[in-house]
Amino acid sequence: MNTTGSQEDTANGLSRRGSNASQSQVRSDTDLFYEAMANLHHHEDNPSGALPMNVAENKLGWTELKAKIEAISASQPLPDWVAGYTGAKGNPEVLAVLAEFMSTHLAQRELIYSRNPAFNRAADNLNVAHMASNLTQWTIQQVLADHAFVDAFISNNRKRLTESYIEVVEALRRSGIPYVPSRGSLFVWADFSEFLEDQTEAADHQLWLRIYDATGILLTPGAGFGHTKHGMYRIVYPSLPRTSVHAALSRLEALVMGWREVETA
Repeated sequence: MNTTGSQEDTANGLSRRGSNASQSQVRSDTDLFYEAMANLHHHEDNPSGALPMNVAENKLGWTELKAKIEAISASQPLPDWVAGYTGAKGNPEVLAVLAEFMSTHLAQRELIYSRNPAFNRAADNLNVAHMASNLTQWTIQQVLADHAFVDAFISNNRKRLTESYIEVVEALRRSGIPYVPSRGSLFVWADFSEFLEDQTEAADHQLWLRIYDATGILLTPGAGFGHTKHGMYRIVYPSLPRTSVHAALSRLEALVMGWREVETA
């Protein structure tokens, strides 16, 4: 790659920007996340496996959503517009279905509607590099157009999120671990600061690693989110099946109780 006039090549054959990117991480838990995913817990096939609860994703409704997407792909013909660009904001047909969904289910959320040409042009330009593929847009359109499915999915998802949240906070209460109550979210911030060796960022990182090494539970370190209090870690409770969440909480309770017994011995 010729970088003459811009950035000099480094010893590894990359530009300065590329070299810096190869030596830095956006998140400090990325490597351990991939390690945990390669040894993922399963209540029957791998009961001693790892339990990554550090990525903000909701898998509680994936069984139904997967079945719906598979049924759509098997029964619905693809329109020709899927093969090309349809506008930086998205395909008009998709936007119409999305607008109906948002007006029905997100009526109290803050949205932007503008006829300002400059604003819309700016939005187009900014979105070009982040456009969803047309195949993804079409699939979302088909899912959202099925109102009965969407209503049932949202209802079931809310119920499952609540059940998972209750299970997590009850385990934290039994363990005497303070936490920040969650409202309309996918995670709980738990306070493990009583187990810090000292009030430093290094001790915070070391405690996070100790929890993972001892239990296989990978939490999100708070340092990357600007937490000023050390020992705050995020538990993403819908990121795993309920059987795996139950296993994680059992391991976590046992760890906390064991640490306290050592401290009082």
